[in-house]
Amino acid sequence: MERKAKIIDKDGKIKEVDLSYICGQKIVQTRLSQETLNRIKVIYDEFSPYLSTNLEQFELGFMRDDNPENEVEIWENILLTFQFAQDVFGDDEQHKKFIFECLITNVTNSFFPEEEELEIVQQLKELYTKVCAARKLADEEEKSPENL
Repeated sequence: MERKAKIIDKDGKIKEVDLSYICGQKIVQTRLSQETLNRIKVIYDEFSPYLSTNLEQFELGFMRDDNPENEVEIWENILLTFQFAQDVFGDDEQHKKFIFECLITNVTNSFFPEEEELEIVQQLKELYTKVCAARKLADEEEKSPENL
């Protein structure tokens, strides 16, 4: 039996959503490889000041995903974009927190920036897209027959 909750969307309309989207989903993966756990820890170590979870809770999020490897890659792309963006926008804590919030909320499409922030947000989106494309190209080159 699905349990529903009423929420207000970005347009101010009331909608019903399945509670599993709000509450934690069931754990799909009973264990993650040590390599995946190491990659998750690198991500967590960089972002822990901006997260409201501990490492174990962060890992559980990946265990709830049908394809944790894909989710780790998304987070790695966010991390690389975050690191590049610090060179452009500054690496003091205030800038880092803003960059992190922009990246996370843009990836989840839940960020509605103020007008004066739109240019920065657009630049972060473009940087994230470039990071994703560069990582994909590097993966394809690594898998090419010449490199086997």
